Parts: sequence; structure tokens; C-alpha cells
Amino acid sequence: MSTFLTRASVDEAPVEGRAPSTRLALGAARGVGVVHALLGLAGVVLFTVVMPEEALWVHPVVDTGVVVLKVAVSALLLVGALWPGLAPDRRHRLLGFAVLGSVVFGLVKLTVYDEQEALAFFVIDALLVVLLVLARPRART
Repeated sequence: MSTFLTRASVDEAPVEGRAPSTRLALGAARGVGVVHALLGLAGVVLFTVVMPEEALWVHPVVDTGVVVLKVAVSALLLVGALWPGLAPDRRHRLLGFAVLGSVVFGLVKLTVYDEQEALAFFVIDALLVVLLVLARPRART
């Protein structure tokens, strides 16, 4: 049996103190996180490589920072959602930080670039927050 399959099976094993609904919520958050990351990376590629003339450019330093922030948030979402064998509490924390970064990115896009498309990502962020709250680790007694 390969190491990947062995390590990935750790995620599927029941975690002591976690209800099935909590594991289901974390699984749903992982799926939404992957979709969110892929949409974000697609937007970066579209507006920086495929159609840069359609993008709104403010200043090279600001634009570069925004692109780096979006790639970092997307990478954090992918790592938090897909890393095999990651403990659920760490996965939860990584996805939470990614949502925070995504909200910051959306606020920059909304205020600096006046792009209303950021509102759609706020909806996805809100969904992720709800799923992460449902999947939050319970305090041990």
C-alpha cells in the first residue's frame, strides 16, 4: 500500500470526540475551499495572462500585491483542503486563515478597484465560515 493512501486514510478515520455531522461539515468546507481556490486561480490566470488588457490596473506595486495575495489565499485553501493526513484542527485553522485572507482580498478589490465581483466571493467566504463553525473542534473536557 502506498504512503499516500495510508496517510489519506487518516482523514477518513473517525476522530475521537467528533460527531459525523462535524466531519461532514469539514468535508463540505474542504470541497467549497477547493472550488473557491480554483475560481480564484482561474481569475488570476485570466486577467494576468490571457486577457491583461481587460483588467483594471491601478499601480504595479498594488497590482502585484493583490495578485500575490490571491495566489497565497488560493494556495492556503488548497493546502487546507487537500493535504493528506492533516489533523482536522489544523485543517480547520488553515481554512479559517484562508477565509480571512480572502475577505481582505475582497475588500481590496471592492474598495481600490471598485469591482462588484468581489461580492460573489464574499458569499463563498460566508458559506465557508458557516461550515467551519459547524465543524469547529469541540473543547475537550
